[in-house]
Amino acid sequence: MLWLLAMEPQATHHKDATAEDFDRLVIERSREIPVLVDFWAPWCGPCRALAPTLERLAQAYAGTMELVKLDTEAHPAVAERFRIRGIPSLKLFVDGEVAGEITGALPERDLRKFLDQHLPSEADEAVARAREALARGDVAAARRELEAAVAARPDHGPARLELALLAVAEGDAAGLAEQARAVDPMAPEAERIRKLEGLLDLRAVCQEAGGLDATIGAVASDPAEPEPWYRHGACLAIGGDYEGALAAFMRAVEAAAPRAAGSPQHQAMLTIFGLLGHHHPAAEPYKHKLQIYV
Repeated sequence: MLWLLAMEPQATHHKDATAEDFDRLVIERSREIPVLVDFWAPWCGPCRALAPTLERLAQAYAGTMELVKLDTEAHPAVAERFRIRGIPSLKLFVDGEVAGEITGALPERDLRKFLDQHLPSEADEAVARAREALARGDVAAARRELEAAVAARPDHGPARLELALLAVAEGDAAGLAEQARAVDPMAPEAERIRKLEGLLDLRAVCQEAGGLDATIGAVASDPAEPEPWYRHGACLAIGGDYEGALAAFMRAVEAAAPRAAGSPQHQAMLTIFGLLGHHHPAAEPYKHKLQIYV
């Protein structure tokens, strides 16, 4: 009886792909949930040694990732398609593309580190829900999700950035400073948060002008003056329309020429460049235009 129990197949947590269904099980499915593909072969000892670890990881990350195995011996065309030169080879597919890959039978701790770097975390998912809430105008729900995200990961860059943007929208300088202190200084969002302080000044300009609708009327009635365009750009920037803001600030710079250097509209453009990143496609044409006037 013990011998029979030992011979019973163990539960698996993966799917076996073929050349015919690889795109369905991996490429298409990865648009819904990340898929880790184990490229292996029956004759490969390290592949067989790695298999139990991958099964454990597939069970541990269930709901966050799916495991698919492809026998490269049986399906060499798929292996060639993905340039498999050594096995075991692991490729993580996200949104139809390879998001990360490793070769060799690494220890479980290294595989977990690899997955944690590439898979959405609890904080990432909370930020995604917060952005959906903001898109439908539910700021309270967004804030709850963002607070949950930073409770899970106190230095989480995307969550801290969204909270910083909320602070700017509310004119909360102390709240913005709090996010700047709490974010991971090495996170890509850290510099953007530091540069958001300039938006607080633009928010005050927009409020003083009476809001976006008022500035639309002002530029329509007096398009040759720099101040209405500057105020209009401030309102667009606060609303997150950075490209529209740059266009408005550029009109203000042109109207103020040759007195544009160091002007509020000049400084505002520099603020938006910093927020977008100086090599952002939306910033590049305005950087070149600005050089003519300052």
